Amino acid sequence: MSQPTNHIEVSVEVVFSPAHSSQTRLVYVYFITMHNRGLQSVQLLRRHFFIRDGLGFEQEIEGEGVVGEQPRLEVGQTYRYHSVIPIQHPPGSMRGDYTFLAADGTQFKAELPEFMLHEPPGYIPSPRLEPSGKRVLN
Repeated sequence: MSQPTNHIEVSVEVVFSPAHSSQTRLVYVYFITMHNRGLQSVQLLRRHFFIRDGLGFEQEIEGEGVVGEQPRLEVGQTYRYHSVIPIQHPPGSMRGDYTFLAADGTQFKAELPEFMLHEPPGYIPSPRLEPSGKRVLN
């Protein structure tokens, strides 16, 4: 899936990671690719994500950059990174946005299109507990 926003195209690939998962915590690796299709260089400043599990529990994550970096993308350049998402109750989803600073000093957001975290084949859920609410992680 791919979504252009303000000339930044963001695409996502997601893979279930059985090696890092357990019966009570499923881990997914997601790969994000950002391509600068604009007319000026940009720098990624911040991320803001929402992760929802199968019970409706939503986790909000905000912070500077991604994976410890605030990459600069020149015109036509691509940046790719990967990270992980653990969830307790599939299916889940993730969506959000990135804040960029353009060379002319303007800030804008590029959307991270929503993607699904599906139950892996053969998954047997553990007893479900009620979600404890919303958390904000920095």
